[in-house]
Amino acid sequence: MKLIYIYAPIIVFALLPFQLEGKFKPLDIYLAFMMVSILKAFIDYRSELRKLNYEYLYVSAIVIIALLLTTGFSSIFSSSLIYTIRFLIYFGFSISVFLLISSKIELQKVFEFVIHTANITAMIGLSQIFYRPEHIPGLKSVEGYASLRIFSTFGNPNFYAEYLILSIPLTIVLILFSKGKIKKAYFSCSLILLFMVLMLTYTRGSFMGLLVGIAYMTILLAPRFLLHSLFLTIIATSFFPGFYTRLINMFYLTEGSQSFRLKIWRVALGCLSSFKEWTVGAGPYTFLDKFRETVLSKPELYFGYTRFSSHNIYLLTLVEGGIILLIAWIIYFSYLIYIGIDAKRIMENKELKTFSVALASGLLAVIVNGFTSSIFYHPKTMTFFFTFAGLLLASFKFNARNSEPLD
Repeated sequence: MKLIYIYAPIIVFALLPFQLEGKFKPLDIYLAFMMVSILKAFIDYRSELRKLNYEYLYVSAIVIIALLLTTGFSSIFSSSLIYTIRFLIYFGFSISVFLLISSKIELQKVFEFVIHTANITAMIGLSQIFYRPEHIPGLKSVEGYASLRIFSTFGNPNFYAEYLILSIPLTIVLILFSKGKIKKAYFSCSLILLFMVLMLTYTRGSFMGLLVGIAYMTILLAPRFLLHSLFLTIIATSFFPGFYTRLINMFYLTEGSQSFRLKIWRVALGCLSSFKEWTVGAGPYTFLDKFRETVLSKPELYFGYTRFSSHNIYLLTLVEGGIILLIAWIIYFSYLIYIGIDAKRIMENKELKTFSVALASGLLAVIVNGFTSSIFYHPKTMTFFFTFAGLLLASFKFNARNSEPLD
């Protein structure tokens, strides 16, 4: 039962409550489960490596080399090294997911298991409406419409939304290709449930990321339905008026949370003042320290905080790793997006093609969400991001003209 080495991490990633406090630890339960899966995959199924698209190894190596290079110049070497090792494990886990899946049926089972687990998190999230936690209260911008942003087991509504936007495109495709009315009905209900809890997180960046991801999927698979998809999304979100309030507030740049983000980003740019900082940065996982140093040395940038998250992974990467690391991540992200386009072009199995594009769509949604979120600092988001990257790679194993259906 080798799939247990994928199932177990998925359950742990999704259902184990997690609240990141302070700095990353050298080892946590997420990394422990990943490392067990990596060892199992590379010891027993390393022969499957010959089927791996080596372009993925190249783009991963570019990021790893850039991380190691910037770690070497870090002002807090030990923290940077722990952070870099964490990402080495993430990359290894994505490849282990590829190695552990050896048939289309197994791939289908993992897809379905991901959504079963997502449904459990959604039910936990909905329960928070009736049994309200003592923290993460509702925001003033949704006052009168909702008194709580649900977050399920993720400790933060933004983290939870990032997980949901990975899962929703996959759920859509499971509706289309599942055999039998009961399964189709089940995944249809799953889609409604996951979209509803996404709306109840009131997370704008993730919602905008999902819109881009769904547009990407629609353009590749059924471009004539692009306007239909947009119309259905507008109708669906109309049941959550508080969410529209949040979206509208995005355009108020002089007050509210968007104005606050602009102040953070101004400090982030203020962190870059030398050639070294622009090229190799201050080192991975140094943003909070660099933020404090900058606002204390440049009083004109101070806005009441000496430590704050970047709320933009690209600015964070520029501060921590300079242009070198930023370009490396852009190459990696671009490759994942390209794989979805390549699936549309070369895959002859319609189901595999559609699933591949859906997986790439979810990854793109998170990548877009990175413009308003520090996703690299969100362990649950990253574990699922690299799980989906591994599933996307695995879908290319089984492309053949006359192959049997997935289910």
